[in-house]
Amino acid sequence: MSARVTDLFRLDLRALAALRIGVGLLVLLDLALRARDLTAFYTDQGALPRITLLQIPHPTYLSLYMAAGSVLGVGFLMLLTAAAALGLTLGWHPRWCALATWLLHIALKHRNPLVLDVGDLELGLALFWLVFLPCGARFSLRPRPELADRWASVATFGYQLQIGLIYLMGFLNKSGPEWRENGLALYYCLSYDKFATPLGRQLLSQPELLRTLTSVVLYAELAIFVLLWIPYARALACLLIALLHLGIVLTMSLGLIPLISVVVTLGLWPLPRPRAGEPAPRLARPTQALLALNCLYIVHLNWALAHPDVVVPMPIKLWGYFLRQQQDWTMFAPSPGTDDGRYEARGELVDGQTVALLPAEPPNQRWRCWLHNLSSRNDPRVNESFAAYLAGAWNEGHPGPERVRRVQLVYLSEPTPLPGQPLVTTPISLYDYACPPPPNEVIIP
Repeated sequence: MSARVTDLFRLDLRALAALRIGVGLLVLLDLALRARDLTAFYTDQGALPRITLLQIPHPTYLSLYMAAGSVLGVGFLMLLTAAAALGLTLGWHPRWCALATWLLHIALKHRNPLVLDVGDLELGLALFWLVFLPCGARFSLRPRPELADRWASVATFGYQLQIGLIYLMGFLNKSGPEWRENGLALYYCLSYDKFATPLGRQLLSQPELLRTLTSVVLYAELAIFVLLWIPYARALACLLIALLHLGIVLTMSLGLIPLISVVVTLGLWPLPRPRAGEPAPRLARPTQALLALNCLYIVHLNWALAHPDVVVPMPIKLWGYFLRQQQDWTMFAPSPGTDDGRYEARGELVDGQTVALLPAEPPNQRWRCWLHNLSSRNDPRVNESFAAYLAGAWNEGHPGPERVRRVQLVYLSEPTPLPGQPLVTTPISLYDYACPPPPNEVIIP
């Protein structure tokens, strides 16, 4: 392959080292944040026990986290994941640590798919490509100073292609009139009270500005994809990504999504004054063939997702399942949702009083994702497990007449009106759960 072609995806080993460190630290941060809800979301005493997870229609795969249901067992697995991520960050056998972190991260994600967001998908795909990139040649415990700073391979091409597809498909999938015609997309996005920041809510009073910003966001995604493949403009693409997600941070609370989206692009930054030296070792031919096929797969899959009439044959689907290459870049696409509803759990006590079993606002991004998926899926098995968890958590500290005997899960639907129109709230009952009496309670007929 000619040098002119390989320059399109020739990356700097220093940037790849920054990618390794950034992704490793992100996994550690993500684990620390997940640990706050370890019992609620990852144990059999929580809202989604393993027996319930295996019954709901979701591909759970074989997951190491499915082997543990207690706080101690899940905590041990999280510590194991953290150890692999720390080794990746430090550059200790980075390829093996990247592989271990990728596998353990996948297992953790599939333990509770109802708390995931697009950031989890991006982080997992970045870990996959790190396994094949020379990310330990710089700033690691075993650096390779004799190697030249720049390197090109099918792995650098695949990594760059994957990042580019995120933004290209983001542009293509935003096909609704709110993005392409009336410019109301950001108005609807910022109308989500559970996600909007104070600045985002203030912008709702500027409809013309939001229409302009809607077009800016839409075509910035297309520009990012194009600029990534122009060697001297790649820095501008990376800058656009950073600015795009800075705007998201200022206007919406989306957890780690903006930070992940910026960090996973660190390997693309073209750094000044590259040093000459020995070329980095080439990947083995079977590995090159595997990665080349994977590049074809992710292009085909993204095309099929954007065109519902295209059918992905089962053997090709199995490839993606095996390598965990699922793609879904439909956030706020084809149109942003228009129902800014909220979730309530009402507990009826033995003495007849009613209490709220959930805070008015979700405490963090995982809870926002959980409640959003709970109301959109409305699976009775998940609803029952969640109601039982809420009742159990309350009853641990409230014995006797203060014990919850019944839980009602209610979704308050609030379709976002057009600017200037009134807001209408409609309660929708999702589940009614009768708590079993405690073992020592005598039931009088």
